Amino acid sequence: MILGKLLEDRIKEALAILRTRNPDVEWDQEQLIRLALGYGLNVLFREHRRVPVDFRGTVCRLYPAGPVVPVTVVDLSISGAGLLLQKEENFRKSEILLLDFDAGQGLRFEKTVLVRSVHEEKVGCVFVDPDENRDVEAYLAAIGDGR
Repeated sequence: MILGKLLEDRIKEALAILRTRNPDVEWDQEQLIRLALGYGLNVLFREHRRVPVDFRGTVCRLYPAGPVVPVTVVDLSISGAGLLLQKEENFRKSEILLLDFDAGQGLRFEKTVLVRSVHEEKVGCVFVDPDENRDVEAYLAAIGDGR
C-alpha cells in the first residue's frame, strides 16, 4: 500500500531528525506516533485553552547542551506553553528543550518540551509527555482555567 509505505518513510525520517538533534533521548516509533497524533488532534479540536500567565523561567537545549536562556512563560495550557525569550537565541522547530519555571506560591515546574513554532522572540512548545502533566492540569484547574 502506497500510503503505508509513505507513512513509514515519514516516520523513519522524523525519528532520524529527532535522534540527530537529541541523541541522548530515546525515541521509538510508538512514542513519535503518540506525540504526533496527540498534538495534531489537540490543535484540530483546540481542546486545551491557552491561559495568559506571566512566569519567569529558563530553557536550555538538551543536546547539544546549550546555555540557560531566561524566558517569560506568557501562556500555558495542559498541552504546552508559549515562551518569550529574554535574550536572543536561535531555537529551531522540532528541538527538544528543558523548560523550568516558577508559578509562584512555591510551585515550580520542570518540563521537557518540543518546539513547535518560532516567531522572532516568541517560541511555542508542546509538552513531550502529555501523561506527565497532571501537575499543570491541577494548577490550571485551581486557578479556574483548566478546561
